[in-house]
Amino acid sequence: MKMDKDFQKVIKSSKVIDRILRSKNINMPSAYYQKLGRFYEKDGKYKEAIIQFKKAIKLSPKNIEYYVDMGGVLSNAKKYTKALEYYEKALQLKPGSIAIQCRKGIAEGFLSKDKKALKTFRNILAQNPKCTRKCFSIYYNISFSYNKIKNHRLAIKYINKALNFRPQDEQIWSVRAWNLKGKSYEYLGMYEEAFKCFNKALKVNPKDIHSLFGKAQILVSLAKRGTAIRILDKVLTLKPNYINALALKSSILYDLGRYKEALRYINKAIKINPKDDIVLTNKGCILCRLNRHKEEIKYYERALKINPINYVALGNYGNELINKGLFRKGIRCINNALKINPQYDALSILSSRAAAFIGLKKYKQGINYFRKIVKNYKKDAGSYYDLACAYSIANKTNDSLKTLRKAFKLDKKYKIMAKNDKDFENIQNNKYFKNLIS
Repeated sequence: MKMDKDFQKVIKSSKVIDRILRSKNINMPSAYYQKLGRFYEKDGKYKEAIIQFKKAIKLSPKNIEYYVDMGGVLSNAKKYTKALEYYEKALQLKPGSIAIQCRKGIAEGFLSKDKKALKTFRNILAQNPKCTRKCFSIYYNISFSYNKIKNHRLAIKYINKALNFRPQDEQIWSVRAWNLKGKSYEYLGMYEEAFKCFNKALKVNPKDIHSLFGKAQILVSLAKRGTAIRILDKVLTLKPNYINALALKSSILYDLGRYKEALRYINKAIKINPKDDIVLTNKGCILCRLNRHKEEIKYYERALKINPINYVALGNYGNELINKGLFRKGIRCINNALKINPQYDALSILSSRAAAFIGLKKYKQGINYFRKIVKNYKKDAGSYYDLACAYSIANKTNDSLKTLRKAFKLDKKYKIMAKNDKDFENIQNNKYFKNLIS
């Protein structure tokens, strides 16, 4: 409280001083504006801080500290491109500074210039083979950069080196280090190792929401959904508006078939960030399961306005358009989804595309797609059933009956479906068909 009162006194008096100085065209020493800028920065008033640091730089353009301070406040304001410019100016004045290079590398990381950031940090190590406590930060940031460019094994190697040093703020940074190592193991599919790392982070700080969330994600990967939900409840008690936790809990409830509960949590996530295209897509998926297809389509459309290359939204949107009979438009959406990610949910996408061609009475193309599916998914009864439907619609009775028999062998539930399926109208009076479904 005393510090807040002191701050307000300084700001109030500085405004009075500024008015007097402006009226007489007098400048205070540059250090005065630097100190004032730091006061504003501590209070989170970044615009005001930037104005003060600019004054300091104008009066003393060769003072490195002012450029570093300006870079720092711009980073806090999330203006990383501008921050990078000031760090580069500072490095022109003092090329060998480890601290400034570190700040530059961090700014490059925030701008997703991961290879540049990696190069910056590796240059620091090359220049300083004898490490100090600052090496924790360097190794940590190298590991962080490797993780972002998906070289997770090297990320683990460097985070292990970081953990050999004791950082200045040990509790915060050791938790971050264990979390980063846990994420690296998770990306490699080494879930047990990842789980241990998150537990080590939680030993240091049992209430760290990122560690708890990381642990919940691993439990989902290990199919321990109930335990994951309990941990997510802890996270949401500590931070009720943590959008990632809300989205993950919704996803788990969806997988458990608890769609109404899943919808409640995804709605909370959307309230926090209505422009998150992934969250909007997830809501569309839930609405699909609740047979609320008109609303479902609207959420895919909203997601695609925000992110036109969201291939999940594109694929699902295409499926729904095909179900509505808009075959050509549906096929275009599905084709676009596959251009963005050729590996995306191949079974669902190919089935929808095949169904669209059958709907357009392009039976040969539709059947060819269904054959591809059967070839790649030989134990999927649904794929054989869909191919049998296509054969029936195309009046290929013998092929339809042979394929239908394979579907029933794999899963008898399709016998019940076939009894009332309009796709088999062409063969419903066939004796062999009647024997198959009896």
